[in-house]
Amino acid sequence: MDYKEPEKQFSLVGVIDRFDGDLAVVIIKETQQIIHWPVSKLAQDINIGDLVWLHLACDKDLTQEREKIARKILEEVINGKED
Repeated sequence: MDYKEPEKQFSLVGVIDRFDGDLAVVIIKETQQIIHWPVSKLAQDINIGDLVWLHLACDKDLTQEREKIARKILEEVINGKED
């Protein structure tokens, strides 16, 4: 499966509030919601108080591929097929 650039991207700005073990506690500026983000997925020089961007992307092709796989499995279960 080839990776393609997502069709749509969505972004929020957050602030690193603190570190709690292997998680960074990020507060979303717009809503004050808390997100727990793996420290391993952050740059090594991130510090408390730094502004960060959180990006979400929608990949319709991958979603459709997952739906096809799920449908195939469901059909096999319903029809009693075994490989």
